Amino acid sequence: MNSRHFFVVAAASVMLAECGGGNDDDDRPGGGGQEPQPQGQTVSFSASLASFQEYDDAGRLQQGPIKRSFSPDGTFAVWATADGSRPTGTGTAYSYSGGQLKPAASALTTDGRQQTAYYAVTPRLSTSAGTISFTADSDQSTDSRFWANDICTATASATAAASVSLSFVHRLCCVCVNFVGDVEGTISQVSLSGVRLGAQLSFGDTADQATGGTSTVKMLKQGQNYYALVPPQTFEAGSVLATVTL
Repeated sequence: MNSRHFFVVAAASVMLAECGGGNDDDDRPGGGGQEPQPQGQTVSFSASLASFQEYDDAGRLQQGPIKRSFSPDGTFAVWATADGSRPTGTGTAYSYSGGQLKPAASALTTDGRQQTAYYAVTPRLSTSAGTISFTADSDQSTDSRFWANDICTATASATAAASVSLSFVHRLCCVCVNFVGDVEGTISQVSLSGVRLGAQLSFGDTADQATGGTSTVKMLKQGQNYYALVPPQTFEAGSVLATVTL
């Protein structure tokens, strides 16, 4: 699966290029039928999360400095389709514990006779024909507000498997403004400017889109770095991307 890239932007020169790299690998099968009816064997799901990535000065892709792991209070939606259709609606609710997704109520099942595509998103959001509509927060200055915007999705395909591995990837771009030198106590806030916060995120082949008007986003401070999560988008050369309040 492709993962979202992590961008480091020097405060003196800021231009964010398109953050994309494609969507989740498309593992949906062909065939007939809607979401499998509750029969047969219960499907268990293991869950892992890719790291944010960034390019170093030599253009090599590496793990970014900001980390996230799933928490027990996280919410997940999982869908199963057996006819090649995209997921729609709210899906089946799951939570996370010890590397596994746990059903909130009834679990998805498999009859072991047909190939099934599994789709998942966290936090739990609804979809329409495989597209998630989401609006990022304009205030991401605290940990909880920042991570609430971290939309992660996964897809997998199996025929008779009672255990399915879901490898989640980040769907928004993580923008970093880094300050060189000791600036502790001299900066009160860093904000992104002219950013579109609406997003149309696809489980399929359609490219993700940033939607709506532009906004200012308050960034999260961690040491000398400031972070924000925004939909993939492009900026014209010469655009002011970040503002610093002393």
